[in-house]
Amino acid sequence: MPICWMCAARRKRIELLRGLRQADIRSPVIMISGQSSIADAVEATRNGAFDFLEKPLARDRVLLVLKNALEQASLRKENERSASSWAMVLG
Repeated sequence: MPICWMCAARRKRIELLRGLRQADIRSPVIMISGQSSIADAVEATRNGAFDFLEKPLARDRVLLVLKNALEQASLRKENERSASSWAMVLG
């Protein structure tokens, strides 16, 4: 699961997210920043970030976000396998 520590310029961060989506990388991406705004978080999530965490990081929040991201990734894979199986059955 990609975790992007947001130390690059704001534009570069969003370009990274867009590039991951264009490359069809479906892993959840969690963005982390120490200097951000609500607008940055909204833009990141609109461009595919699973979540956006601000420093200082709260341990419980990080663990919850990781748990949710892993669950979502697992469900997505399961759905893709099911859809693939049904496509083969239905021909």
